[in-house]
Amino acid sequence: MKIALWVFQVLLAIVYGMDGFRIVFQTKGLRAQMARARGESSSSLIVTGVSESFLAAGMIFPLLIGVLPWLTSIAAIGLTLVQIVEIITVFILQQEYRNLLIHFPLLALSVFIIVGRWQLVIFAFQHFK
Repeated sequence: MKIALWVFQVLLAIVYGMDGFRIVFQTKGLRAQMARARGESSSSLIVTGVSESFLAAGMIFPLLIGVLPWLTSIAAIGLTLVQIVEIITVFILQQEYRNLLIHFPLLALSVFIIVGRWQLVIFAFQHFK
């Protein structure tokens, strides 16, 4: 189970890290490729990209270095919320259904990590009482 969690955490960190980097540093190219990016302001796209990058780092580094490891679960919750908002606002409302095949598995992986790492959150809150 631990190996599967680590594999999925690294996978999500790579996917979201690359996506966040692309959003922040290749905004013009992104607007040409994706219809969803055309209607958003540059600052909104940059906030999204930076958020995804920090959440991607949060999937790996807190647990890897052993400092506040419960932040990994919080990052997984953040990625889950990003996916839910994106699925609703972009793919369903704008009727881009073909991209749902990519985003539902990412959503499932982040939920899997929340469930698998949830004991870290419970442990942290028991120590802070």
